Amino acid sequence: MLRSPRTPKPSAVYHVVFDETLQPWKVDLVDGFGRQVRHDRRRVGRNTIPTVRPSEAEHRAGDIADYPLVFRADRGITPGTEYTIRAQLETSDNPVPTIARRPR
Repeated sequence: MLRSPRTPKPSAVYHVVFDETLQPWKVDLVDGFGRQVRHDRRRVGRNTIPTVRPSEAEHRAGDIADYPLVFRADRGITPGTEYTIRAQLETSDNPVPTIARRPR
């Protein structure tokens, strides 16, 4: 009996690499309904890296699911002031980020 091949589960892992401009902030990833998305967070040097692997339902071939980033001010933030936060998105099959350069 022949069986059709199963669709492989998504293997893409997304690393949002923030540089030191994130220091005075707390960041979380949420889904379209505002629920927190399960993710890992690592510090590599001055970088903060939330890492998410989309669930099968959230997986989109060649695209990342919609994960809004929610920033909460920590100490040293002045209300009403505009801040720049630099980041880059990296895609990998490896759940551990490898950082080649800082985001610019």
